[in-house]
Parts: sequence; structure tokens; C-alpha cells
Amino acid sequence: MLASLILVQNCSDASLNEDEPMAIQRYIEFNKDQDQAAMSQYLRKRCAATFLIAADLIPRNSPRQEKIIAQLISAANKFLMSYQSIGDTSSLNTDEVIRMKNHEDVKIIFTELKEAIDKKFLETGVLVEFLQEDLAFCERATTARFKK
Repeated sequence: MLASLILVQNCSDASLNEDEPMAIQRYIEFNKDQDQAAMSQYLRKRCAATFLIAADLIPRNSPRQEKIIAQLISAANKFLMSYQSIGDTSSLNTDEVIRMKNHEDVKIIFTELKEAIDKKFLETGVLVEFLQEDLAFCERATTARFKK
């Protein structure tokens, strides 16, 4: 459990003095020696937060955009549900406690990523590149994990 907390808090690499969070692929490379189960749990939460950020960035001014937003939210929920199914199920943690902890972790990740994206956009008028890379990674993970 401590390993997953460390991974959640390591969304950006302070040792490299970066102002923006790492792209998921770089994060994987940087943390390749970490516990794989904890990393997998973190990546599920990170993808959930990434999909929610993308949904938040889309204007709600057409039925097509509303459909895309709904799909992104659905993808985020799938990642949260898959995380919950492999989460800590010890007698000390009920399903509700696990669900609330997962949502809190996603909120932390979402807030950190969103602040970095908003700051970069205000400075440059361009969304940060890692968001596009992360979306591509998470879409591939969705396709691989949740085949219909």
C-alpha cells in the first residue's frame, strides 16, 4: 500500500526540477524498478484522471461533443472499476473504503495534472504535449484491457 502512495505522489519528477508532470511513458521508464502491481494500480488511476481531464476540456456545445465526453467518463469509470477489483481487499478495507480511497487518489492526480495543463496553456496557448501522449497510451490500454 505504501508503494502505491509513493507512486501516486510521484506524478512529477522533482529531482529533475520539472514544472510539469511526466508523460505516462516516461513515468513507466523512470519507475521501472518499482513494484509492478503498485505501478499498475497507479496507471489505472492516472488513466482515469487523464480521461476526466480530456472530458473537462471539451466544450459541451453539441450532441457529438456530449457523446465524446460520455465516452471519456465511461473509460475513466472502467479504469476505476478495474482498479477496485484488484485493490486491497483485506478485512480492514470494505468495498466502500476502497472506492473512496480510489476516488481520492484520482482527484489528487487530476488536480495536479489539471493545474500543470492550465498553467502551461495560460503561458503558451498550447496544451501540454504529455496530455496527448497520455491519452494515446490510455486509449491503447483501454482497448487491450476492455475488449468488447
